[in-house]
Amino acid sequence: MNRRRRWSGGRDHVDAAGEYVSAQSQADNADLKRETTELKTDNQGEHKELAAIYVARGLNPRGLNHRVRPIARKTDRPAN
Repeated sequence: MNRRRRWSGGRDHVDAAGEYVSAQSQADNADLKRETTELKTDNQGEHKELAAIYVARGLNPRGLNHRVRPIARKTDRPAN
């Protein structure tokens, strides 16, 4: 007796993946908008937050300006 399952094409998985990617994209866009607003209203606070993230990831605090300044310059530019 052949008990193999037949693959039905997996369309449900494709639909679910598409919905997941769409939801993640919307969340990413919302995060980006929030962070951009925070940079405009509390630039120094955002730089401190970024520095804390790098320290938590193991970066030496002496090297923070080397990492944070280029990122700050990129975010300070107006979007095209």
